[in-house]
Amino acid sequence: MAKNYSDNILALAKKKIIFKFYPDEINFYSIILRKSLDIFFKIKVSLINLKRLIFKKIKIHQEKNQTTYDRIIVPKNLNITENHINFLKKNHYVFIENFFDNKTYQIILDNWPNLNFFKQKNSVIKYYSTINYYKKKFDFNRKPESVIEVICRDLFSGEIDNFLNKIFKVNADDFSVNNFVASYAQKNSFLIPHIDGAYSGKKNNLYNFICFIDGNNKNPEKSGATSIYKDKEFKEPIFIPSNLKNCCLIYDLTDDFYHGFNFLNSESFRKAFTFAFFKKNN
Repeated sequence: MAKNYSDNILALAKKKIIFKFYPDEINFYSIILRKSLDIFFKIKVSLINLKRLIFKKIKIHQEKNQTTYDRIIVPKNLNITENHINFLKKNHYVFIENFFDNKTYQIILDNWPNLNFFKQKNSVIKYYSTINYYKKKFDFNRKPESVIEVICRDLFSGEIDNFLNKIFKVNADDFSVNNFVASYAQKNSFLIPHIDGAYSGKKNNLYNFICFIDGNNKNPEKSGATSIYKDKEFKEPIFIPSNLKNCCLIYDLTDDFYHGFNFLNSESFRKAFTFAFFKKNN
């Protein structure tokens, strides 16, 4: 859960995403108007998601016998070394380019599903489209609907856990990949700079992997490049990715810096997936 974000940025987001004249003042009439606008916003997002679900079902039905997926994410296809981990432990983040080998990256890029496979979030704090999976609820026996489910299945395998435990030099079976989020960001998508409240202050390091698949490299900062900041208003960047194609940003979720991305402009988009690698008892 996001916490410790800026009220000023939140107010700006409501004006940008919900309504241009979303009221700032607090009185009887503005409270009623706020609640009405919030309800309208959630209804609007629900209708968007319903339309996407219908088109998704049509797409899956048309291609149900046309596409098969094999394993994609295996340790030998990942460019993550001890040097990367040493940098991460020293600086609490690391950015890795060419994260996948060329063949793996091209498979992911060419088969990335369209926007109808993603559910639009109804929160202005995290306003973009996602698909969420959890290891405990994942059906390993069901045929994957998209390349994203193949990636998810591979990441939830014990092989990836063993590889990352070895690279991070932690005790075998201590850490595991248990959740996965694929995302699609487009015009006006937004992630408020925040600290993950569920993880901050934990004694054990918890690592978040943001794998950028595609985006507008002419202006990554305005194309959903999740960045790290000292502050919560985009004013003091620590690191802003300069590339959104086949790269990975890894950072420590327990650290006290902020992460987020500013509003995407009309020419921008971002395709990415995220997974957390953390101690099983956290």
